[in-house]
Amino acid sequence: MTIKVTTNGPFLTVDALDVLAEDDLPSLFKAFEAASRAGPFVVLTDTTSMKSSPRQVISAFADGLKRMPSLQKIWLGNAVVVNSPAVRFVLSTLLIVAPMPTEVKVFDEKLEARRWLGSILGREGISLPPQLLKAG
Repeated sequence: MTIKVTTNGPFLTVDALDVLAEDDLPSLFKAFEAASRAGPFVVLTDTTSMKSSPRQVISAFADGLKRMPSLQKIWLGNAVVVNSPAVRFVLSTLLIVAPMPTEVKVFDEKLEARRWLGSILGREGISLPPQLLKAG
C-alpha cells in the first residue's frame, strides 16, 4: 500500500509512501467521495516518505479527479508536506496536469500544515479535533 488515507471528521490525512502505485488510487478516490458526502473537508498530504510518483500514476490521478463530481465547493484546502526537491517537482507537475479543485499550499512540517487547514475549517465554523493541532 503506497497511499494510506486516515479520516478524522472533516480532516483527511493522505500518507504517500515509497514509489506510488496506480493500484492504490481507488482507495484515495473512495475516501474523497466519502468525505464529500459528509460535508466540507480538508486534506493533509504527507509526502515525506514518498520516493517518487511515476507519470502514469499522476495521469491516472488527474483522470480520476476529472471523473469525480465537482469537489470545488466542498474540498476546502489541501496542505502538502514536502521535504525533497524531487517531490516538489512531482507536485508542480501534478498541479499542471491535474489542477486541484481547491487551494493547495506546500509546507515543510506537518504541524504548520495542520494549523493552516484548521484555520480554513474554522472560517467555515467547523472545529478540528484538538489533537490534530499538536506537534507529532
